Amino acid sequence: MHPIAFALASCCGLALCVVLVAKALGNRHETYVRHLPAGSIVEDEWLLAPKVRIITTFILCGLMIAWMVACGMAYPHTATLQTATAGFAQHRPGVGVIGATLAGIRMIADLLVMTYLVAASGVDLVCHRLPNRTLAIAAMAALIGALASGTISGFVSSLIGGLGLGLLGLLLRFIAGGGLGMGDIKMLGVIGLWLGRSGLMAPAWALTISFLIAGPIVIIALAAKKLSLHDMVAMGPFLTIGAFLAWAAAAATLA
Repeated sequence: MHPIAFALASCCGLALCVVLVAKALGNRHETYVRHLPAGSIVEDEWLLAPKVRIITTFILCGLMIAWMVACGMAYPHTATLQTATAGFAQHRPGVGVIGATLAGIRMIADLLVMTYLVAASGVDLVCHRLPNRTLAIAAMAALIGALASGTISGFVSSLIGGLGLGLLGLLLRFIAGGGLGMGDIKMLGVIGLWLGRSGLMAPAWALTISFLIAGPIVIIALAAKKLSLHDMVAMGPFLTIGAFLAWAAAAATLA
């Protein structure tokens, strides 16, 4: 991707993510928590504070942009980026601009997906719920990124990843007799939709990493008596971290 186009898309994407979290999502989620049914578990409401959301999102989105740079500004390595590079190299600015624009759209879509996953995870930590609207917007951003991949196979792979990871979550819920809530399964679908365009192994790795991180933490919390067997565990943050690490691995592989 052309360095100037990448820099502009990076700044715009990061600024947009921070504004969304600080304004729209912050107010919406505070209202969401206040209107929960009587008897709902609500704790650590400070996690919904604008400053906390801005800092968390800024760090994660900043790391995403830094990783894209570390991977050679070539995430993901698809036909549109090849077209962009060839267009600039052959002094065909029209072709180069189109390819660079699609690559910028994918990058901004990635930042938006991460922004909404982080926001949903914050709500999950506070009240053990994942807002449907937040996940739906994340899914739309993931679809836009898949459409901008420039290939039919990338878009189809994204759809298969979303459906497959969601069904796998349902299967795990059935086998375990609980554990994963319906909100977690919806988030898995979003993650599969997002990472699926990078190949079907990326969503699988996201789920695996999530459980590898959650397992030891839950065991330590149980041993320290900070958590009981009857307590609910917010899986949203673990799924988000797993998705982030799987995205980073896919970016490095495809670059």
